[in-house]
Amino acid sequence: MNREVNLTKRVQTPHGWRYCTVVLSANGRVKPDLVIFNGKQETHKEGAYYLEWREGAKRVRLSVGKDPADATARRQRKEAELNAVNNGVSVIPDGQRGCPLIRRK
Repeated sequence: MNREVNLTKRVQTPHGWRYCTVVLSANGRVKPDLVIFNGKQETHKEGAYYLEWREGAKRVRLSVGKDPADATARRQRKEAELNAVNNGVSVIPDGQRGCPLIRRK
């Protein structure tokens, strides 16, 4: 099972709305409003952050808002959830998609 979760930002480009990779600083935090578009770093204040992961062959995207710190925390939580499921720990959803409670068997 895939345990990787990507953080992207949906921004307005000359070609319409696109999902772009966010720029991370040396300490792993998201640099606010910076994305990579056409191989270059660009500033885009518009748009929202999205988590992206795979469930089998299906790609799943979940909007996590406009705050980069909150988006990073949600990404880490989702990675922890996928790791737990991969290691056989039962995961009980708490009502929010992408933000479950994790309980050991």
